[in-house]
Amino acid sequence: MASFALQPLGENPFDDENPHYYVFTLTTARPAAEVWADLHGERPLRWCKGLHEVRWTSPEPFGVGTTRTVTLANRVTINERYFRWEEDPQRGYVNAFVVESATVPLFRRLAERYTVVPGPGSSTFTWEFVIEPNGPVTAQRLAARMVAHTVAGLRRDTLAHFGAADA
Repeated sequence: MASFALQPLGENPFDDENPHYYVFTLTTARPAAEVWADLHGERPLRWCKGLHEVRWTSPEPFGVGTTRTVTLANRVTINERYFRWEEDPQRGYVNAFVVESATVPLFRRLAERYTVVPGPGSSTFTWEFVIEPNGPVTAQRLAARMVAHTVAGLRRDTLAHFGAADA
């Protein structure tokens, strides 16, 4: 199957001034270490209906340079590489990855960042996205609406999975 390379991220892509930036935050009664483990276990993001399969393509232990392949519900496949990975049970957990290639040329740039911060009897999970569509402006407008819909679905599924409320 053909694969299309995405462009590298610019500086500070996870910026709310970026028109291609999306974010949601939730608070759950689950401990931060448990949320983190669920996000990076054998079947990560299994609760997200918009994702068909998430498969690690690097051996454990995971860290900077780890790769995985994600097949979306529409069978588009993306290949990810982590460029940040920090685990501190006291202060919190954060990692970020960039999508290096996809089986369709839908995206110019795509990256995500997970941040899980412990709190008293709870934890806060922030999921950030930079999703820049490819193609002419008219196609990008349509893609932006589809991206917003997809992120809303991921948010809804994640809130339900973690039994959480918006922070």
